[in-house]
Amino acid sequence: YGLLIAAFFALFQAETELEWMLVYASIGFAFGFTSRWLDYLLYLTHLRRRQFFLVLLVRSIAYLALLAICIVGVLVVFSWLDRGTTVGELFQRSTLIDWLGGGQAVSSIFFSFLALVGIQALVLVSRLSGPTKVLSYFVGKYNEPVEEERIFMFVDLRSSTTIAEKLGHVKWHHFLNDYFFDIGRPVRRARGEIYQYVGDEVVISWPKEQGLRKLNCIHCFFWIYNLMNKRRDYYLDTYGFEPIFKAGYHVGTVIAGEI
Repeated sequence: YGLLIAAFFALFQAETELEWMLVYASIGFAFGFTSRWLDYLLYLTHLRRRQFFLVLLVRSIAYLALLAICIVGVLVVFSWLDRGTTVGELFQRSTLIDWLGGGQAVSSIFFSFLALVGIQALVLVSRLSGPTKVLSYFVGKYNEPVEEERIFMFVDLRSSTTIAEKLGHVKWHHFLNDYFFDIGRPVRRARGEIYQYVGDEVVISWPKEQGLRKLNCIHCFFWIYNLMNKRRDYYLDTYGFEPIFKAGYHVGTVIAGEI
């Protein structure tokens, strides 16, 4: 996607020379490819549990820095491939100097940052409510009630009342928050959607075909189970309890629609 967008952007900038088309396309590809890994690294931190504005700002700055690295990196590689051009000569070219000194660089960085803020805001909001829900809302999929076949998995914590009473309200909330936070990764890996939280229960849903593909819905349970085993020491050290859960499945026809 990054490669195609960058190629169209080059045409928009009236860059029709093959060399510059390749430069733009390479920058788009490099940014698109590496941004996937940046997103993964940012996800591994607890940044997404901070205030929305702080998360938005940090992510936007990180992506802007990555874009700058990709641009410089691609220019360096192309200068190296062009045996007659050194890196120093590349950065002394009149076109580049005019761009840097004519105010275009500042405006490009500013508008790139604004674009990244908008994109990151959309990403964060879609993750909050679920990417498929946001997409469905935009395309109007559930504007009218739709009959669907879906698989549901109901995941319940055991002894939750006892744990809540012993931890107290605030610590119990942190316990649940950590548990729900950890569950998110296996659910996404299994292509599931978290439909809702009901107290300590998590309701996960799949369209029937998606849930049965590669047995996603079954694997989801064991991926959560394995992750909880890996995180067992953390929960015991932090709360004195570990999340032990049970799950039930159901499949059938439901009516889905916007309220």
